Amino acid sequence: MLCGDAASQAAGSRLVSTFPIKDVLARVPTPQAGGPRYTLPQFFTEPLIQNAGGAHPHLLRPRCRVILSSAMEPIRTLFERPQPAGPPALPGDLRLAYGGDLRFPVATGRPYVIGNFVSTLDGVVSFSIPGKSGGGDVSGFNEGDRFIMGLLRASADAVMVGSATLAEAGKRHLLAAESVNPPAAESYRRYRGSALQKQPYPISVIVSGNGSVDLERATFHTPGLRAVIITTEPGRERLCDKGVAALASTEVRVIPAPGSILPASAILDLLWREYGVRLLLHEGGPALFGSFVSLGLVDEFFLTIAPQLAGRNPGSKRPGMIAGVEFPPADAPWLELLSVKQNGDHLYLRHRPRQASLTADSSRM
Repeated sequence: MLCGDAASQAAGSRLVSTFPIKDVLARVPTPQAGGPRYTLPQFFTEPLIQNAGGAHPHLLRPRCRVILSSAMEPIRTLFERPQPAGPPALPGDLRLAYGGDLRFPVATGRPYVIGNFVSTLDGVVSFSIPGKSGGGDVSGFNEGDRFIMGLLRASADAVMVGSATLAEAGKRHLLAAESVNPPAAESYRRYRGSALQKQPYPISVIVSGNGSVDLERATFHTPGLRAVIITTEPGRERLCDKGVAALASTEVRVIPAPGSILPASAILDLLWREYGVRLLLHEGGPALFGSFVSLGLVDEFFLTIAPQLAGRNPGSKRPGMIAGVEFPPADAPWLELLSVKQNGDHLYLRHRPRQASLTADSSRM
């Protein structure tokens, strides 16, 4: 498979290209003696010699390193809504692996919020079984899902989770790209540092109304990683009793709230004004995510559909993507599809809220 120049030093990485090289080269005529020199489609020109005058094996640049994965089929883009013209945001290796580019609008007034979940075909995002409650158990630890999750983390200024979601991950897990997909760590680092000009790690934002946070986790002890715990006044007191003041890279911020539920708009305002967060990746859990969705504060939804069924018994605690909020039919938010990608039997969907005019038109049909 092919890789871009940016991947030439990523030894051992398991990223993938969009199409197998044999499928691409099958469409490229062999140059005739004295005839014109052929080029591949524009999408592939970055890792290839533009005017290849020899046989097909010489199309690859000598410094291009092949990025293979024995367990992962190529990610393919099945549908993508046209985007405004502009230079690509992703480096060549990540663009090939993702099956296209990844760009986000400029935030205005508050962080641009993107949510990322994985769900079974019947809508379960967690088995809610101790030791088996994470997204990996739902996705089957799918490499494509982990690659996209890492790509979104590498793009974000901050990654936010609730304390229960943090507890579901291993103690050594970081809310950073390389933690979820180590084989692509070097590519993520180059993208984040060189292309985006961002700090090595996104800010880790932990939301806990009652301050129930395990401070022994690596999130709070990793050099260069800034962690912010957002809580209530009783939550702050509980964290102080646990010794949070001794953690040099961890800050505790209090948002006034009548109970343990923190207002989503106040969280965004804090991150925007005091931490410079422009792109916020929201990884749940469902109740925290639901509080943002209910106020129209999620700008895009990334959802991996895993090809398995989980089921629910009456009274089951197996949640869907959002919890703690219900919409009547007249007010249920409609979304519009931005892209559909595929890797084996997994689908990767990207949506955004449907524009008001389109929603009004559909209601009259």
